[in-house]
Amino acid sequence: MARGSSEWRSLAGVVHEPGGTRHPDLDTFCLFGVVLTGTAVDGATWVEDIDLVFDEAGIDMLGPEPKRVQHLNWASVRSVSVGRTWSFPDGRPGTMLDVTLGGDVLRFLVPTQQLGIGHGVRLELLAARALRRTEQRRSGPAR
Repeated sequence: MARGSSEWRSLAGVVHEPGGTRHPDLDTFCLFGVVLTGTAVDGATWVEDIDLVFDEAGIDMLGPEPKRVQHLNWASVRSVSVGRTWSFPDGRPGTMLDVTLGGDVLRFLVPTQQLGIGHGVRLELLAARALRRTEQRRSGPAR
């Protein structure tokens, strides 16, 4: 069963919406078919076929190999921002999504239809709320 397929979404308990996917009971946002972009000595690099799951615990990056999951907890994330439009290697339209970790930025290219009007803002708000909760836990209860 392929990640991102309707069977995978069904097993994961997520609901497809235009512009992204959400879990019906949790504040979760999923993006499928994402590309991690970067720069190497010999030019641009692309890691394709990644799925991103944003939830209260942090960000999970699934793929590109089956069963490979990398987790970023919110304590390691400084910001999440939706940026400019760009093109996938095959010419499809994409939207840049930057995840800042300390001084490093992970730049993802997301199919534009998944971050349509309002969905990018919703994702940024979800991340901002999670980052605020993490900072409040880190600083302890108010006196």
